[in-house]
Amino acid sequence: MRGKVKYVTRSIWYEENQSDQWRSDVHAVRYTNTYAVLYNGDEVDID
Repeated sequence: MRGKVKYVTRSIWYEENQSDQWRSDVHAVRYTNTYAVLYNGDEVDID
């Protein structure tokens, strides 16, 4: 997709990990989502 980038947004959120009977290392999982908003209004995901 082509176009000029207006701005880039990054979202970060955490989900608590369910306790696992085989592992003692329990921590939250971090997810990120990065996307660019173009001047024509389209949103493009960035890997």
